[in-house]
Amino acid sequence: MPIDPAPVPSPGPAPGEGTAGLAELLRRASRGDEAAFADLYDRTSTKVYGLARRVVRDPAQA
Repeated sequence: MPIDPAPVPSPGPAPGEGTAGLAELLRRASRGDEAAFADLYDRTSTKVYGLARRVVRDPAQA
């Protein structure tokens, strides 16, 4: 009987950074800071994709 692998946790805020840290990254990204956008994407893309996937139910559209 195969063993199911443990789920991989999605990346969250860096230690010591909560939503305030994400808000600052969003502000910086909105001003054109590409490094901030990359960091914001890395920290939130898994959860955003999961939400979009549940809403539209089509992986290609999500």
